[in-house]
Amino acid sequence: MKNLLKSVLALTTTALVFSACSEMNSPSSVEADRYEQRAALYKQGFERLETQKQAIKAAMQARISQRTVRLAKANADVQGGKITVPDDYATIQAAVDAAGPDTKIKVKSGVYTEVVEVVDKDELEITAEGAVTVDGGFSLVFSRDIVIENFQIIVGQDLFDDDPHPTGIFALECERIEIRDNSVSNMGVGVFFLATLEGLIKGNICNDNLVTGFYLNNSRDVDVQENEAGGNDVGILVVSSENCEIAENVVNENINETSLFDIYRAGIFLVGAANNVFEDNTCNDNGAGILVLYSDNNTIGSDNVANNNDEYGIVLDPDGASSSNNTIKKNEAMCNGIADIVNLGSGTGNEMKKNETGCL
Repeated sequence: MKNLLKSVLALTTTALVFSACSEMNSPSSVEADRYEQRAALYKQGFERLETQKQAIKAAMQARISQRTVRLAKANADVQGGKITVPDDYATIQAAVDAAGPDTKIKVKSGVYTEVVEVVDKDELEITAEGAVTVDGGFSLVFSRDIVIENFQIIVGQDLFDDDPHPTGIFALECERIEIRDNSVSNMGVGVFFLATLEGLIKGNICNDNLVTGFYLNNSRDVDVQENEAGGNDVGILVVSSENCEIAENVVNENINETSLFDIYRAGIFLVGAANNVFEDNTCNDNGAGILVLYSDNNTIGSDNVANNNDEYGIVLDPDGASSSNNTIKKNEAMCNGIADIVNLGSGTGNEMKKNETGCL
């Protein structure tokens, strides 16, 4: 995976190779200048992502150090019980600090202005009861078996100094995190998992974010299911992650033209990703429905729908990138602007079969 990410960061334009397959509609012409521009923008974009990732990790380490004293004083005096906010504690943060393993935190209706930091905690369920708005967000670091459920999150949190894209819910180096039925919209990134294992992101709405609704980076065994992401630059962004299942999501109308990946504006975007499964997703009216770059051994299908996208339904490696051994099967990709299903890269071993293409 590290080699794949390095390849992404070293992205340059190479010759395009069009796959000959009866199920794929080849573009009518190759716009060489446009592809060269895109390659340069991809390179710049992913270099910014890598820089931001390092800045995030440094900022989180500083934040953890600042919280150590406060957490030590909190005593974690509630274990295996229930805390109600604001009855027992005035803020969600105070409740989290006081909670030991196997504690349920219930948050009553209201507006809570805080960035809730869950640092090195185990077995917490934090659930909104009624209409609960968090003006800030949740930041989970080095924690295990945490549930965040039923919150509306606005404004977001800066993950590092001068962060141009605030995030609603963030998890760093966590395990078994569940993010359920939250609304995280109108910020930079909705839900962001970095180096996190065995998670579930289900039933959330992440619309109108400048970068992406859902973002997995260097994560493994995370399921992203039954979510909605529209009006973002990218609906679901999967970078250098593996063994994830992306299923039954609705990612339509991701055509935001003001952010990092505005060169493509995709429903689902894979970069340096391997051994993931994408099925039963609806990816209509985006720039591209499903976009794959430098990604190997993924299964795209069955039953993804990628119709009426501005350029491509499902596309491998625009601008001459190289993805190999992916299977694209039993999908519907119809009435897309340039091509319905196409391989524009130099990878080998990609299999495309039993897809429905064309335009009625």
